Amino acid sequence: MSASNSASRLRQVAPDREFPEAGAAPAPASRVTLEAAGLQMILLGLKALGQRAVVALATIATAAGLASVWFLFWQALPADPSVHQLVTLGMYALFVLAVFAQTARK
Repeated sequence: MSASNSASRLRQVAPDREFPEAGAAPAPASRVTLEAAGLQMILLGLKALGQRAVVALATIATAAGLASVWFLFWQALPADPSVHQLVTLGMYALFVLAVFAQTARK
């Protein structure tokens, strides 16, 4: 199959569309176009900032859970805790770990 044969079988896409020449300068953008582009850039930045805030909140929740477990153990251990207190603190620690595991799955 020759090159001219395969070129004749290609169909033309958008034959009425005019394409600028390679050396031609682009047309200046209008004020409305620039404002719309600026608004899109601001919205994209706010979206990225919102996503980072959600990640930060999840990290803060994890740190708060771990801090609560540590604080409760720190308060109970020096005061000669009973078996019931240690079991209760252990169950609370397992509950916090289960919550972390559940949120990590999502």
